Amino acid sequence: MRVAQWVRQSDAGQPADEEQDEKDKKRMDGRRGRHGGGGVGGGGSGGGSDGGDSLTHDPAVAGGNGINACAASVGDASVSQASGSGDGVGSAAGDGQAEEELAADFRRAKRLKKLNRMMTSSAAQSSTLRFKQQTWLCLGVILVAHVVGYAILSTQIQKRFENMHNTAIIARATDRFQLSAMRVNFAYRCSQPQFTGFEVCSPASMQNTYNRLLANLNLLRVWHQGLYLGKTKLSTFSDPRLYEFWTHRLLPEQVWMNSTSDGSAVIVTRNATIWEMGNTFISAGYDVHYLGPLLGAALENDTSFNYMHINGPESIFFGYSWSLDLQVDFSFVSLSHLSRWLIVLLVVEALCLQTACLAYQFFLVRTVNAQHMRRFSVFLALPSATIRIMASRKIAVDDDTNEEGDDDDDLEALAAQGQNRAGDKTTTDGANPGSKAASKSVRLAADDDAAAAETEKNKKKPKSLGQRIHQALFGWMDTVIKLNGKKLVPNNSVIFKFMLPLAAWAVAVIVVFGVTFQRLAGLQAPLASLNAAARVTYLISRIRVTGNYMAFTNNISEHHLIQETLLMMITDLRE
Repeated sequence: MRVAQWVRQSDAGQPADEEQDEKDKKRMDGRRGRHGGGGVGGGGSGGGSDGGDSLTHDPAVAGGNGINACAASVGDASVSQASGSGDGVGSAAGDGQAEEELAADFRRAKRLKKLNRMMTSSAAQSSTLRFKQQTWLCLGVILVAHVVGYAILSTQIQKRFENMHNTAIIARATDRFQLSAMRVNFAYRCSQPQFTGFEVCSPASMQNTYNRLLANLNLLRVWHQGLYLGKTKLSTFSDPRLYEFWTHRLLPEQVWMNSTSDGSAVIVTRNATIWEMGNTFISAGYDVHYLGPLLGAALENDTSFNYMHINGPESIFFGYSWSLDLQVDFSFVSLSHLSRWLIVLLVVEALCLQTACLAYQFFLVRTVNAQHMRRFSVFLALPSATIRIMASRKIAVDDDTNEEGDDDDDLEALAAQGQNRAGDKTTTDGANPGSKAASKSVRLAADDDAAAAETEKNKKKPKSLGQRIHQALFGWMDTVIKLNGKKLVPNNSVIFKFMLPLAAWAVAVIVVFGVTFQRLAGLQAPLASLNAAARVTYLISRIRVTGNYMAFTNNISEHHLIQETLLMMITDLRE
């Protein structure tokens, strides 16, 4: 407001000074005109004196030639005086006009210099500088938050993938344990004399049986130890129930002992965990693979063979099938937790963080826009002619000093020099009527602007609650600066253009989270299919083992018992 008043006073004072200069110049021309008349009179007097002398010298000629000579003398003196007076007035007027234009240019240049200093000052550029710096900060926060969210989500998805992979491994291990027990029983039965003539018990078939047994044992060693100890690094089950079951849950273990006191073989029942029983089964399988071709029918009395034959289809199958149920249940629960993680990330990143960054960015852009309006509102106080002159004319400003006092001293010295050369004189009362009128006009204009602003403020003041709410939410869009009959309207589209990239990023993040949530929700169907396929796989393997036992048994009662068990398994598989 002080800048506007200064500009008004400066503009109002300049025409008054120019008018006073014009009046002084006219007054000086009048004085010089009077001095020129005195000169002509003096010439006439001189001519009279010459005429007197001529008449005294030659009376006859003085009667006619004296008058002509006087007239000629008066004419020459008049022409000479008029010419001298005209040259003096033209020279003074030209100097005064040039100095007056120089003073006006200096004032305009000084004003332009002040405007440039005000526009480019650190205080005027503070909001713009803060906008540039903190916009990069907002972008960095958004990018870091997105990277962190992506890392968290990727880690959680990787854990779910490992859970599903463990589910498949447990199902395959259950199948391979059953097939290993079947291969051992097949090798033992084919070594008996009553089955050696069968085509399935040929030497090539027996070699194939031992090769497949070795392949199954190698896979079981990797899977069994990898589940409990970890595949690439030392780790355990993600589900604490599985760790508890494999470590502390004791299962019945049957061990065949052939060295008793009376020389008979007995089966000893004891307890062991599924972790211990699996390792013992794999170790016994390697023994059978080595001793089977050597022992032949005597394999029946081997401890390793009996351990695999008894515990494989019973305790180990029960332990692995129970582990598969726990793993599938844990996988379903972890998928639901993954959806929860996704919702939390969506709320934190897309809603909270993105909204906060958008709001702060909007505040920064709005602050910059408001500061620009305050800076450019100075031009509303300047007359249009002054703005056009400063924009069209090339004005050189000496920037040797930036002190306001030096600029004022130079301006006053130049103005005083121009007044002295033009012969400007002060009035008797020491006051300038034009300056007083201009000052009074400035004060009246300022009072009128203040009254008009107050009236406009009262007129636009919201009355109802709805208008107040609208003013609080969207009042910033109606900010208009009016001064000297001019209006400065904000360009609100610039704010929305700056906000558009961040808003598009926020929308894209929300869309990506929505698509991810939908895709992850569909993972439960593949997990259910995997569970069903795993059950079908190990049920088929169990049916194969039971059928192999029934085909090679010599006991009728045992045959019927195995047959009933086989029918039950087929019924379960059909369901």
